[in-house]
Amino acid sequence: KIFYLRLVFAATSWFGIGLRLYVTIDDASETLIEPIKFFTIQTNIFVATWLTLSLIFKDYRPNINEERMNQLYGMIRGGITSFITLTWLAYWVLLSGDSTSTGLKLLSSNINHYITPIYFIFDWIVSEQKPYKKIYIAYWMIYPLTYIAFAYTFQQITDDPIYNFFSIPENGNS
Repeated sequence: KIFYLRLVFAATSWFGIGLRLYVTIDDASETLIEPIKFFTIQTNIFVATWLTLSLIFKDYRPNINEERMNQLYGMIRGGITSFITLTWLAYWVLLSGDSTSTGLKLLSSNINHYITPIYFIFDWIVSEQKPYKKIYIAYWMIYPLTYIAFAYTFQQITDDPIYNFFSIPENGNS
């Protein structure tokens, strides 16, 4: 049953996020808030929250108000699925070759970049039944575009790119 699978992956997702925060506490050069600036952590929090709410409101209590469940599915779930897919693809294509993580940081990275995204995409494929309205695509673009603006602004203020592929040299040379 999907309930048990979601339960395992909700716990795995929260574990991956918590492990990343733990690794941050263990690294004296970072603050606890440091990981929150990453798109990866933000989208994993969205997934873990969605899975948890799904377990509480649908899978555990199947007689819940259908209107409340429609708010979790459809536009919100589709958006979260697109965000976590972007996380997985961006890491796989742009970042994984540069990773030097080991130990708990590597475990956290694998959970947050591979396990959670791939599971959530799978869950969406096998259980999503509602058609999407075309306007949803415009709504789903708001968060990633806002994040890009945030990342660029953060880099301008701190001279520290959140992700290397956001690093834009001043003179246009690499």
